[in-house]
Amino acid sequence: MLAEAGISLSQVQWDEARARYYCACREHIRAVPHAQEMLKAVSARGLRLAAASNTHWPGVEIDRFLDDLGIGAYVPARFYSADEAAWKPWPGLLQRALAALDLPPDAVVYVGDLPQYDVRAARRAGMRAVWLNRRDAAMMDGLTPDATIRALPELLDVVDRWVGVP
Repeated sequence: MLAEAGISLSQVQWDEARARYYCACREHIRAVPHAQEMLKAVSARGLRLAAASNTHWPGVEIDRFLDDLGIGAYVPARFYSADEAAWKPWPGLLQRALAALDLPPDAVVYVGDLPQYDVRAARRAGMRAVWLNRRDAAMMDGLTPDATIRALPELLDVVDRWVGVP
């Protein structure tokens, strides 16, 4: 579009513009409440973590955000739609996570906040689905998560029930 308007930028100019854009956006990005505490608790239980996220941004930028938020170290395996050229509800992102975790689908729980993408993708990949419904939204017809939570601290009780922790 810029070329059509007669504007040309060198690679250095593009890189600088991109860096400024991501930096400006980074100032407004916040972790979901209790994310760090939840990730720490899940890790302390010896459970393995991976992320699969729909995003237009390159994974390297998302990784920087996660590190800046103090949660990147808890999620060693990360898969982003922009890098994979595929979006949930296609299960490919989750299948990549399964391979990285070296776990079968029935041993994995996927937590997501957009049921039309996250619950569908988890179902298609053979995983359990937990819907993080922070806004008390209505569930879409035809979608049934295995559990619904309103806040991340509720996730530990759900997982403990499934793995048989008293």
